[in-house]
Amino acid sequence: MTDKPVLFIDLLNLFCRSFSSLPLTNDDGLHVGGVYGSLNALQSYIKRFQPSECIIAWEGLNSGERRRKKLREYKEGRKFTSMKRGFETSDGDEKEAFARQLELLRSAMDQLPMKQVAVKYLEADDAIAYLARKVIKQKSIIVTTDKDYLQLIDENISVFRPVKTKENPLGELIDLEWMYSKENIHPYNYALLKAIVGDKSDNIAGVRGVGEKTARKEIHLLWAKENFDIDDLFKWLLTRKEKKYQKYLDNEDLIRLNTKLVRIKLWCIRNIRIQGLLTDREFFEKSFETLKDDYFTGDAHKTVWTEVRKLFNKYNTPPTYETLKVEISSLPDNQLKEDTLEVLLDIETKVNRQEIEYAKDKSLEFCKNQSMKQAILTERR
Repeated sequence: MTDKPVLFIDLLNLFCRSFSSLPLTNDDGLHVGGVYGSLNALQSYIKRFQPSECIIAWEGLNSGERRRKKLREYKEGRKFTSMKRGFETSDGDEKEAFARQLELLRSAMDQLPMKQVAVKYLEADDAIAYLARKVIKQKSIIVTTDKDYLQLIDENISVFRPVKTKENPLGELIDLEWMYSKENIHPYNYALLKAIVGDKSDNIAGVRGVGEKTARKEIHLLWAKENFDIDDLFKWLLTRKEKKYQKYLDNEDLIRLNTKLVRIKLWCIRNIRIQGLLTDREFFEKSFETLKDDYFTGDAHKTVWTEVRKLFNKYNTPPTYETLKVEISSLPDNQLKEDTLEVLLDIETKVNRQEIEYAKDKSLEFCKNQSMKQAILTERR
């Protein structure tokens, strides 16, 4: 395996910045700043990081649909008016100019020896997350100004934000050490922070009167160097007696909805492990007594596991997907039923055999990590 990183580029993110800020025109007087700026930036990043390969990610068709189903106003703040150019041009309508330049950029990229990816219904960050975590699984650098990507940072994945600062005029390379020392937060927990305070750029409202400073000061759980899920957060909040924590509990529905919006979707290890239980009898028998209810922190995943365990104890055989669907469809809580059926669909259709083998290898490590997390939660009460 090469020491050179794989470079992931969220190119639409970079194009939008160039389109709105570079007043360059061609011989016909048409604005081409978006195309020129994107290609020039791409060349500079390749020269700087010397990657083993460069992968360009685009927004997939209907890419915001999944999140808009949860919040109709999702990304309404990014209507085209927010991309207006801050200079005079002679090429007419902003929207037409944007589409024309974007088409030119796509055509130019098709001539370059780089991999490009666009997955229907997935935003670029979802596609990059899956490739970096599940496919590449080696040293990677993601180039984007979008801070949502910070939640992906781990031992292999860093984020380069090409935003000038006094300390770093050429941009900032953010890795795991940087997140702990500068942001004082575990990358995975960054999505929880965003769910609490909201995100104006995506038109996501947070808890009223709570900004990042307040949330960091009051919710000590965010400081831990372990990743915690939304259910862990509310378990912890319920142990707090001070009045200042009531505002978070009063806004639980909002925070839970926001978490679904800001969390970059991965076909996570919990999905893979549950599919392994349902399709591999040997794996099921080895894991059944080891796994505990509390190890599945999300309500939907915990519900799937609870139904699997209940049906196995009753019939002494792993249940089929159809049997699980029937049982889950009878749940009285409509929201939990919807979320659990969505998880079950992901498990049934989007996990491959290679990933199940990986989950089998990691099962003991998973149980140890979950035991450690439970101990930390207990200690912090």
